[in-house]
Amino acid sequence: MTTFDAALPIADSAPVVLDAAQQRVVDARHSRGTVVLGAPGSGKTTAVIELVASAVLDDGLDPERVLVLTPSRRTATLLRDRLAVRVGSSRALPGPLARSISAYAFSIVMAAHRLDGLAEPRLLSGADQDADLAELLDRSVLDEVLGAGVARGPAWPDHLGPDVRRLPAFRTELRDAIARLSEHGWSTDQLRAAARERSVPAWAAIADFVDEYRRILGASRPGQLDPAELVRAAVELVRQPPAAMPAVPQLVVLDDAHDATPSGFDLLAALASRGATVIALGDPDLAANTFRGAEPEALAHLPAKLGWRDATPIVLTTVHRHGPALRGLTADVTGRIGAAAAGTQRKAVASPKVADGDVRAIPPTWNGPLLALEAPNPTRERTLVADLLRERHLLDGIPYGRMAVIVRSGTMVPGIVRALGQAEVPVQSTAAGRPVREHPAARALIRHVEVGVGRAELDAAAATELLLGPLGGIDRVGLRRLRRALRAEELAGDGDRTADELLVDALTAPDRLATIDHAIARRAARLARTLQSIAERYRAGATVDELLWLAWSESHVAEGWRRDAAGFGVAAAEANRALDAVVAVFTAAATI
Repeated sequence: MTTFDAALPIADSAPVVLDAAQQRVVDARHSRGTVVLGAPGSGKTTAVIELVASAVLDDGLDPERVLVLTPSRRTATLLRDRLAVRVGSSRALPGPLARSISAYAFSIVMAAHRLDGLAEPRLLSGADQDADLAELLDRSVLDEVLGAGVARGPAWPDHLGPDVRRLPAFRTELRDAIARLSEHGWSTDQLRAAARERSVPAWAAIADFVDEYRRILGASRPGQLDPAELVRAAVELVRQPPAAMPAVPQLVVLDDAHDATPSGFDLLAALASRGATVIALGDPDLAANTFRGAEPEALAHLPAKLGWRDATPIVLTTVHRHGPALRGLTADVTGRIGAAAAGTQRKAVASPKVADGDVRAIPPTWNGPLLALEAPNPTRERTLVADLLRERHLLDGIPYGRMAVIVRSGTMVPGIVRALGQAEVPVQSTAAGRPVREHPAARALIRHVEVGVGRAELDAAAATELLLGPLGGIDRVGLRRLRRALRAEELAGDGDRTADELLVDALTAPDRLATIDHAIARRAARLARTLQSIAERYRAGATVDELLWLAWSESHVAEGWRRDAAGFGVAAAEANRALDAVVAVFTAAATI
């Protein structure tokens, strides 16, 4: 089993021995707050666990008045589990102690909506936002084509013409621009002023587009907010809470603060202004969320933002995870990048209790803590990695579950996963490598429901896509045979419809295929019955997850994929990814 990013281990319920710097972090719960800087492995998250445990178990602080935040949902889930084991074993907890910033912001906005008698807010998904942007951009292109007499949209510069604005990459950049405006609390008028000041006409066009986007979105999707707008709305509610709003937490801890966005830090400032003790921990050298607007230097500037004069951060000086050689490598790499107004955490040294040759991490036959592999091309590089993992497993007896391959970016994940699978190295990826909606299994499942409920037209292209998809079970040779059989029957009855028309007709009326005695026709008929059942259940008021389950169960592929996933090699890896994608679709549907 090979993973691609580090995961927080689940600790036991017993307290751990802290070093002096970590103990200072725990003691900071009695202050107005502090910033904690720590290198990788210096025990930042361990300090968070013990900080919360001391506040709840030793000080008697009500767990409802304790809030631990992280920028991402995944790390919040892992931290929630560790806190539940450490604190929940001694007393009952009212709910999770750790949340993502977005989840906490959602709870604030939802509480305010309920007090005002409004419908619960809904988080605007990336797919829905992309569809809205595509529709508005197509409308602006149409306005340009029609010309005079038609209300024109934004004045896009020449280099952002219609062909560019049709690209998915342009919509992605536009989504990021809209999110950054919300993150920084900028109005479109401010963006227009900046466009004039810096002579960037594209900014003025974006400002005009955002005005139109928000106006139309407010009418078509009332109560829906994108993640950046959600946090910004929560900030204002904390600063000026409506009557009867729940009290703010007394202790607020932000782990992985280097990946928090400006609106997340504004939320911390709003909580601090209401009397909360705020403790933020991170390492700007680890920042990986800048593409979503995170600013690594914001962690060092947090004391000034909160009004803490002459505040000195706590620096964790000892690394407990690895020995001197690995610590030296980390320090050498981080020393080549900007300090982001910090840098003192880089002076941390490895604990003398952890050696590079520690048998917990390095096998006895390993000839050193570091090994450099050089390859002439990516294919050879992946082969060398697979060979190294197999050697360590076969020669040194290291379980595959104790090995990890860490890659630079998510785009590299599919390639290394395929290479390891071909080398018969059991592999499990903790990174999707691509959005769930782009996996064939997830896309096919969603497509079945879209066509079944009538959201997408059942034309020849859609029919072909469904039949050839992973749930349809027909290959291209089989599809040609089906088309020929349908066409032969049509000609025998003196008809003149094309094979495309006959294929659509067959999927619209399942009984149409009863006269073709072939396994391919029976598979197509099963798909037609599934689409018909989805349409009937949709008219009866079925929920999205119920329709997805109908499409999944009627496809009868689950058992085959389960058998494949239990094996080894490329087929097993692909079956595992397909099942993971299907589970992810159902998980997303449950939140709608």
